[in-house]
Amino acid sequence: MNTTLWKRRLVAGAFACAFLPVAYAAAPAANTVIGNQASASYTDNSGNSFTATSNLVTSTVQQVYSFTLDADGQTKQAVQGQYVSFPHTLKNTGNGADNYTLTVDGGAQVFRDENGNGVVDVGDTELKPTDKVALAANAQTALIVRAQAGSANSSVTLTATPEASGQTAKTNKDNITVTTGGVLSVTKSANKANV
Repeated sequence: MNTTLWKRRLVAGAFACAFLPVAYAAAPAANTVIGNQASASYTDNSGNSFTATSNLVTSTVQQVYSFTLDADGQTKQAVQGQYVSFPHTLKNTGNGADNYTLTVDGGAQVFRDENGNGVVDVGDTELKPTDKVALAANAQTALIVRAQAGSANSSVTLTATPEASGQTAKTNKDNITVTTGGVLSVTKSANKANV
């Protein structure tokens, strides 16, 4: 076989393997019971077949708490008195359900964005600091922080605090840059039911 041809095939094969899909196993849900039992079959010198089985061992998967709060560091321009909306996403990345409370400073409001369009609409629910947002494992919800621009540049901090003990709260900070010129803000959305 030609050495050059062999090298080309080797490089092509390595390149193809680099792009093969990778298989990932999903983590088991909290409180899942996993059983394990071993067995061995053998034949002795006399030709007799035997099977030996171990005791059944069961383990219960403990809940792992984890979450993300995305879209930190957004900056928007506004004129004094104008309302600005900052979209965020809260996701439960743990293997069981958890509850979260959301707070926002500076007189701003936080809404659950029911249609995920990033704008406060009819039907979007304002979340008070005492409200709990319940999320199942791997579930997420869209949020909107709405703040009014003052006379100077300002920032608003959204804090998500998990109900489960031992977890640390996460924050996202949004910035409002006040301008004296006009600001044009355009939002595009479509409703599948009306199209």
